[in-house]
Amino acid sequence: MIMMRQVYTYIKHDRPRFRHFQKEWINEHRDEWHLAREAVKQANTSAYPFEPDVEKAEFTVFDLETTGFSMHMGDEILSVGGVHFKKNQTDAEDFYSVVRSSKPIPPVVTKLTGLTDTDTREGEAFPSVLIKFLRFTHGRILSAHPASFDVPFLEAMCRRWNLPLLKMPVLDTAKLAALLYPGQDTSLEALLSRFQLAERQGHHALTDAKITAEVLQHLLEKAAEENYWSLPSLIKDTHRVAGKRRRI
Repeated sequence: MIMMRQVYTYIKHDRPRFRHFQKEWINEHRDEWHLAREAVKQANTSAYPFEPDVEKAEFTVFDLETTGFSMHMGDEILSVGGVHFKKNQTDAEDFYSVVRSSKPIPPVVTKLTGLTDTDTREGEAFPSVLIKFLRFTHGRILSAHPASFDVPFLEAMCRRWNLPLLKMPVLDTAKLAALLYPGQDTSLEALLSRFQLAERQGHHALTDAKITAEVLQHLLEKAAEENYWSLPSLIKDTHRVAGKRRRI
């Protein structure tokens, strides 16, 4: 019943509303839309080859806040937060932007994130935010918790805006935790507790990105103890662990 209601809302309201907003924005900002397309192509090209040494690799740890979890049923990105990360490095640069949403924010999401419809109306359209985020990323490896949610959501928004798909290297901290601590809880809250880090208060894209970067620092220290020095090998093994979990 809930699924049927969601499908109905998407077909009758969310999809037409987004298409109207998208068409209007592209007509008024066609040059910027083309810039977004080029920004994705350039980001995909500059991401490879990447630094193979875990100790030297540079990351953009990021987080999204969204209207919900159904990226293919009309949910949209509300905000993007990111922080530059390199193992044992502090005082990193950060990024935060609110994204204009064509979909009203559910009350439960406002309660969690503090973001309101007024906030998102004052935000920038996704292509504009994506340009700035990719400039901030500048060839770094993406990392998120879990990246299996955030990266596909970015890709879904790229599809909806008729932009090329992002094809950048990604290290999923949730999968990395599953690799290093098999059978253990890999939620962000559990890892904060494991590493004796401060509990997060609410949901904010930039705050969560910074917290995830702290978790990544501890995970890479554990990876070194397990003799992981090659980033390509580490990423490959996180995919292998994820594959095993899917078959269970």
